[in-house]
Amino acid sequence: MEAIAQLGGIAAGQKDGEGGVLAGFRDVVLPARVMPHGKLLITAKVVKIFGPLVQVDGEVRQEGEVIATATVTLAMTGPKQR
Repeated sequence: MEAIAQLGGIAAGQKDGEGGVLAGFRDVVLPARVMPHGKLLITAKVVKIFGPLVQVDGEVRQEGEVIATATVTLAMTGPKQR
């Protein structure tokens, strides 16, 4: 789920210095095991933006097989203080 959330933050168009946190997840399906040393293909699509919240549908595949799907909600925050 973390990889979907990270890619979703990028897809949402994070600005320089802006952060985000995983605010929630639903419809998580883990139909298969991850095999060691395999390559993962992670996709994320922004499906809804409502204020500072971004809803993302994501999928993870390994060797063409779906190994995870989820809908995550990200809470985007302002620039980080230094």
